[in-house]
Amino acid sequence: MSIMSWIPIPRTEKKPIEEEDPSIETLLYSGDENPLANWSKFVKAGYIKRVEDEEVREKVLELIGPCDSVWITTPKDMGEKIGTCFDWLFFIIKPFPYKELSIELQVIDNTAKRHGFKFENKITTTNNRHIFSKIGINMSHGWSLLELDLQKLVFKCCGARFAELCCIRIHGSCRVLRVYTTASYVSQDELPLHYRPCAKSAFSGAKKHIPMINT
Repeated sequence: MSIMSWIPIPRTEKKPIEEEDPSIETLLYSGDENPLANWSKFVKAGYIKRVEDEEVREKVLELIGPCDSVWITTPKDMGEKIGTCFDWLFFIIKPFPYKELSIELQVIDNTAKRHGFKFENKITTTNNRHIFSKIGINMSHGWSLLELDLQKLVFKCCGARFAELCCIRIHGSCRVLRVYTTASYVSQDELPLHYRPCAKSAFSGAKKHIPMINT
């Protein structure tokens, strides 16, 4: 299993795990009354707003603008940390064609060192500096599921073990439905029904993508 992949959201049905399972933590859900309650936002040129998406048939968060002019960050307070130790991080996200999009993460490893990762759709190579790595991702437009195996990511890029997720920042132009973490890998058909937009709509996601990580 790769450290990161873009995959179409599956449409098969299996028994879902319990809706209140403590091994799942939602960091953002666009359908909440205040989806950015734990996020800060920055807009210099462009906008951030909720819109009705015709594919998922519910309200989603839309960011439009250049990567250096529009972004959202969690936690809201820069002095705080997300604090989750869960190994898997998922984004249900819709990139726009020919628009810039990047996702930044900061993590702590098992030696208490911090590492940053930036995933960009405008680069095709990986620049690994151990402290801060840039990773190119070939994003297709349309709704997709981005899966990140944080344990493998930190080990391959930094030679250490993932310990804690500190912060997430989403830049540029996209639509976001949900961001969540899980203690272990959970396929879409094992999730609670309200985590699965494919239950009420048809997603057209990107093909699976495996980035090349230079170590």
